[in-house]
Amino acid sequence: GVANLRGLNLSQFNLTGCQFLGDLTDVNFTDAVISKCDFGWLSNITIDQIKSTWNYKTGRMNGIKLPEEIQKTLDAEKNNPKK
Repeated sequence: GVANLRGLNLSQFNLTGCQFLGDLTDVNFTDAVISKCDFGWLSNITIDQIKSTWNYKTGRMNGIKLPEEIQKTLDAEKNNPKK
C-alpha cells in the first residue's frame, strides 16, 4: 500500500535510494540526503521541500528522479540564474 508520511520529520536523514509512493505533504526534508531517490510519481511534494535538502544545497542533484514540473522549474532556474 501507499504510506501516509504527512508531516513526518525526515530532516538530516540519509534517504539514499528511497522510492517514495506516499503522501509527502508537509514532510520536513531539511538537510536530508536524497541521492538516487525516486519522487517521480508524486504530485504532492513541493519545490521548497526539494530545495531544503542537502543535495540541492550542495548542487548534487544528479540521479534523483523528480516530478516533471519540479524538474522543469529547477532546470529553468539553473539555466537562467537570478542576478
